[in-house]
Amino acid sequence: CGAAVAALRAEDVREIAQMRAAREAKAAVAETASELTSGKRVVFTGPLKDNKGKVILAAGQSLGVMDPIFGKMNYLLDGVIGAISRLRSPPS
Repeated sequence: CGAAVAALRAEDVREIAQMRAAREAKAAVAETASELTSGKRVVFTGPLKDNKGKVILAAGQSLGVMDPIFGKMNYLLDGVIGAISRLRSPPS
């Protein structure tokens, strides 16, 4: 009977530890998401060039995830092999 109680307690301890880890993970994710959307956390720091050699982000400049440049991204970064086809106008 003593071994069964000890096993039960070990299971309880594991479950509590898992719940605590889950809360801590959720808090860390929420904090990171907040930092990304507020601009506090930097996503890229230059220099960044496209795969044709054009400077996209100068040395020392930084971009956050909410920077409008991401909506206008029509290039591949240096080291990426390939090309982006031009967007076609929607049919009239």
